[in-house]
Amino acid sequence: MALPLAFSVFFVISLLTKRWLGIVLISGLCLLWIAVSAVKLVLQKRELLKSDLRSPVIVSVAAQVADGQNEQYVVPSRFGHFSSLSVPRKFKMKRVFRWLAILLSIIALAFTDVTYSLLIPPHKAPDDPQWGARMALLTVGIYGAILWGGLLERRRRRLLQSGDVRFALILKSNAGKGALLPGITYRFLTKDGKEIEDYDHDWTDSYHQGMVVPVFVHPLQPENHVAMCASFYDVI
Repeated sequence: MALPLAFSVFFVISLLTKRWLGIVLISGLCLLWIAVSAVKLVLQKRELLKSDLRSPVIVSVAAQVADGQNEQYVVPSRFGHFSSLSVPRKFKMKRVFRWLAILLSIIALAFTDVTYSLLIPPHKAPDDPQWGARMALLTVGIYGAILWGGLLERRRRRLLQSGDVRFALILKSNAGKGALLPGITYRFLTKDGKEIEDYDHDWTDSYHQGMVVPVFVHPLQPENHVAMCASFYDVI
């Protein structure tokens, strides 16, 4: 919903300011990026589902008991190497959020340009300064949203880098049901055998009940944890 809303706001304001060349160029680029990211996301989800069906790895009961887990989980092979990764781990931004960040940055720069042209003389019309002030508020709001997203993700990035790796069983999920903010309820065991159940967003919209999701847990504060599907980033 964020992409269509941001695009619609930018398009309407561009029409009001009559920057026709910018309307055509930015609109075309936005539509192209949205289409490409949507196709890539669909292909990625299909590949993830295929890999789950092709090559699951059974985690042995003995290893789980020694590591504080007493349930037998089927861990997809793409997660099998997580426990052996050296700290700090490497990660990359999920493709959909990478495109979203690029799109918001371009929109913010375009709004900055329009605001500057309306606020700095010579003005095109007597009421241009008023439009410029309104545009300035929207521009600050866009930059604020980008900054807020970055600050919100700091804790999750740290957990992905250096947190203990656990595997959680998904108890409930609304993935694939058209939810605005899809999420999962999951349960995992800490190293000392404590059972924790929590809810997180599933930005991939691909985790269903009965599947296993990696969870990165603070070594000293297990309540501080994050499921990888709830982060803007993926461990690689």
